[in-house]
Amino acid sequence: MDGAPAPLRTVLPGEALGPEETLWEGSPSWRVLLSRLLALGFVALVLPVILRAGVGRLGPLLPSNEAAEQTARVGGWIVGALIAYELLRFLGALLMLRNTHYKLTNQRLIIETGTLSKTVGEIDLRSVGDTQVSQSLLDRLLGIGSVALISTDKTSPVSVLRWMAAPRSLRELIRTRAYQVSHRHLFTRAT
Repeated sequence: MDGAPAPLRTVLPGEALGPEETLWEGSPSWRVLLSRLLALGFVALVLPVILRAGVGRLGPLLPSNEAAEQTARVGGWIVGALIAYELLRFLGALLMLRNTHYKLTNQRLIIETGTLSKTVGEIDLRSVGDTQVSQSLLDRLLGIGSVALISTDKTSPVSVLRWMAAPRSLRELIRTRAYQVSHRHLFTRAT
């Protein structure tokens, strides 16, 4: 899901929470692939042009044509390694997108990850003490970011939801709900 979370209903003091219900579900945004494609395109298309121009200008300064060829060859290997690196980053992001799912209920955040094997973890919203949003310049341009949850959970005290669309809205939804349930301590969850 790539949209903003739905508005949250206010729970009044003394009101029972009732059964567990889903408030929001989502996955990392596909927009992150755009940033990975831009980086891959820059490395694959622009760097070789810059390298050729640089070697061409250095040519008269180098002692021989053999030195110029060697410089071009080393530059080619460096560009090739950068292309492989950016391609791996793109494929890693694609795998994370396809194999990460988040579900926020009125009682907990469930995080499901994994490609061949699956891991399902959860954070009880009563244990969430703080939330943070972080966005790089490119993330801000793409409208994505990371939402960090700092909790008293022993297995994962800091959990990060990466590459989320509308991260500030999602953070606010989690923060509001965590505040509401931290004042209640009454859950009815099927096990």
